[in-house]
Amino acid sequence: MFGAELIDAFREFKSIWDPDWRMNPGKIVSGTLVCATPRRCAEEIHGAGGRDRHAESGRPGTSEPGLCSAASQLMRRYRLKKTIGQKRWAIAEGYIPETSHGPEPEMTSHATACLLNASDHDAHVQITIFFSDKDPIGPYRVTVPANRTRHLRFNDLIDPEPIPRGSDYASVIESNVPIVVQHTRLDSRQNASALLTTIAYSTPE
Repeated sequence: MFGAELIDAFREFKSIWDPDWRMNPGKIVSGTLVCATPRRCAEEIHGAGGRDRHAESGRPGTSEPGLCSAASQLMRRYRLKKTIGQKRWAIAEGYIPETSHGPEPEMTSHATACLLNASDHDAHVQITIFFSDKDPIGPYRVTVPANRTRHLRFNDLIDPEPIPRGSDYASVIESNVPIVVQHTRLDSRQNASALLTTIAYSTPE
């Protein structure tokens, strides 16, 4: 009825709030406790008298009102359990201006791919660059660790070869896990700098 993923969520949640498994034993979920310190976690939440000490004291360091850090992390993980993003993205627009104006590296003219990996697994990303007058080059390989973001300047891609400045190009970005890709370009060839940004194009598998 609920599916294996949701049953696992029930089991983890029960391990925190009912560490002795006294309520409805064997019903809905059963088996081994998955919280490493379920009793301590429950005591931290409720206190010796069974009251929610976090909610009463406004204890700092917890992202969820009334939850200890372990429970808060659990809730965050299951909110993000649903896949975010796609594995294949395209950016049809690409251009790195040849000149810049202002302090470097902050104001260096650049194009950037903002990569978000909200999964629990590292994202191994391959980037292929396309041109109007020659064959594609790549793949350029980068890694975005689990639950991290990486803002990758196309200016910094040098292997297998640097991307030429002052030339139109497009890119296809492929990952082994779903990610989100946003494209940004800073053009600082003059004092009045121009910054543009847009989400990349993706299609479901």
